[in-house]
Amino acid sequence: MLVLVCVGIGVVAELLMKTGMGRVGRIEGPDLARPAKLVRRMLREPRLPAAGALYAGGLLVWLAALSRLDLSVAVPVLGLNYALVPLAARIVLGEPVHRRRWLGIGFIILGVTLVASADVLEARLLPQLVRLAAALSP
Repeated sequence: MLVLVCVGIGVVAELLMKTGMGRVGRIEGPDLARPAKLVRRMLREPRLPAAGALYAGGLLVWLAALSRLDLSVAVPVLGLNYALVPLAARIVLGEPVHRRRWLGIGFIILGVTLVASADVLEARLLPQLVRLAAALSP
């Protein structure tokens, strides 16, 4: 359960960063030469500090998850971010996700399923993944 909370936090934080950077604008070479000015510009966009705060809170949840699960299970399940972020970007931002990318996402989900232990997957993760997928589907 806690790993899935981390996944959800990561998805929301990525959406906040993308929409925040859309407002900040493209970063070019001259911007990188003046990092203090760039950081101030980013901090003025509230979505970016909010994403940072989410990641900080997510770290605490992640540490709690690691106290309960084997690392060899927790990290692959966290990989669901690679599947859910494109899905969320498609739904929330209208970004195109082409067939080849969907195929890759399918492999990610298959890999998470194969790596996670059967008892953890069946008892805790699978029902939550089904609910999460249903909530995110258009």
